[in-house]
Amino acid sequence: MKKKILFSLMFGASLAMTAQTTIDFDTPGNWGSSSGYAIHSYTEGLFSATGGDGLRESAGTQDGFAKTNGTYSWRLRNNSSVEWTATISTGGVSSFSLDARRWDGSPSPYFAIDYSTDGGTVWMAVDTINNNTLNNTSDWTTFSGVINSANPNVKVRLKANGNTERIMIDDFTWSPMSGGAVVDTTATITSIDASVLENIGTVDVNVTLNQIPVLDKTIDLALTSGNSAVIGGFTTQAITFTGGGSLTQTVTLNITPGQLTTTSEIFDFELTNPSSDLEIGVDTTFQLTVNQMPVNPATCSDLYFSEYVEGSGYNKALEIYNPTALSIDLSNYIVERYDNGGATATGSLTLNGSLAAGGVYVIASNNVTTDAAITSVADTLTSFCSHNGDDAYILVHSGAQIDIIGTTTGTDPGSSWSVGSGSTKDKTLVRSLTVANGELTWLGVGDTQWDVYPKNSLTFLGAHTSTSCQMQTALQTVVATDTDTICEGGTIQFTTATTGGTAPYS
Repeated sequence: MKKKILFSLMFGASLAMTAQTTIDFDTPGNWGSSSGYAIHSYTEGLFSATGGDGLRESAGTQDGFAKTNGTYSWRLRNNSSVEWTATISTGGVSSFSLDARRWDGSPSPYFAIDYSTDGGTVWMAVDTINNNTLNNTSDWTTFSGVINSANPNVKVRLKANGNTERIMIDDFTWSPMSGGAVVDTTATITSIDASVLENIGTVDVNVTLNQIPVLDKTIDLALTSGNSAVIGGFTTQAITFTGGGSLTQTVTLNITPGQLTTTSEIFDFELTNPSSDLEIGVDTTFQLTVNQMPVNPATCSDLYFSEYVEGSGYNKALEIYNPTALSIDLSNYIVERYDNGGATATGSLTLNGSLAAGGVYVIASNNVTTDAAITSVADTLTSFCSHNGDDAYILVHSGAQIDIIGTTTGTDPGSSWSVGSGSTKDKTLVRSLTVANGELTWLGVGDTQWDVYPKNSLTFLGAHTSTSCQMQTALQTVVATDTDTICEGGTIQFTTATTGGTAPYS
């Protein structure tokens, strides 16, 4: 093939070596439905072309040369009204080229090549397709131009200019331009490493491109270490970014409970096998740690969160309930806060004093604007209580986690976690009466254990009860005898009167 390179020097810039995109017009499904001579179209990602009268040319020979460079090309008809326009709807074009050939040399083809950077209002001349610029041959010739514009929707046009012969067009190529510089498309894992319990259900891994892809691009997320049975048999999954589509694609990992052979296992994932014109970015790996479920404490045996207030301004509060039959020393308890669902605690509060059986301990914001309905029942006023819907809390007893609100996987849920009919944002949550102890699994378990009330509902704060823990009220026993004085060899009769509790007793 002969090459003819004629550059438009409107901006006085030279052509640099850049990443290029080529449209070969060989995908049948990208063509419009018209057949024969008509106005045809071809769309692929952020590239589109329309023109005619013309037709979709198939492989073969004419005048001694191939009619296509591959499977298909465009054929434009020999009349003065024919026009063909390509549009690149991405962030600008540095340079472009296209291959063209004539049907034969009689008469001479006569098509002007020009481009527009303002959507088609003003056109700048690049070259002319005629017998002279085709070197008087029907072989394919490459015509090129420099545009150097970062504007979107750059157009390149071929327009008949009077009496002309038919021509064929194939292999339209351009180099992108963004902010004056060409940027390669890269794929990066944007999810941070996570540690989860085995019954979490699913974990999402997000893969993001640095710019909207022009054409479809693919890359694989592969499991490089770990027992795939724990994550639903996952090995490798192909990820497709559609041209002109979303910057981020999500791979969902399905965690299967009961498959761990140790208390904890680490799984490593890596981006591999990128398609052409796609580079792998800086962060190419993701590590997931899956942990066995801890054994839940005995029913009604330890403290748990009983209320969560996320109201307007500084109307923030947490309530902790003692479902046991005994008073509990609070010095062994800590509440940890995880901002934005982070995997590391950003603050902690050590409790103090003692909590009577069936009593509650209220932690509230110490801001002067906090509603009196909150501060009047609070046991502790502190700046620690400053949640905003997406901040998680964990209740810890002597170093062991016993209850949770939200998740601490390291993934920000946005503004909140969903809870029953509401969420942890702008709501009051009251633990359901049937709950008997804390829960360390939030998604699918803990988030179902709350009754949801409107923002600034404060009437429930300061007291709680559990129908599942009423059996834990203390057993009261009074022992009596039938006599105070007895002679040696005599008999004493003991009787008891018991109240509360639930049989059997020992």
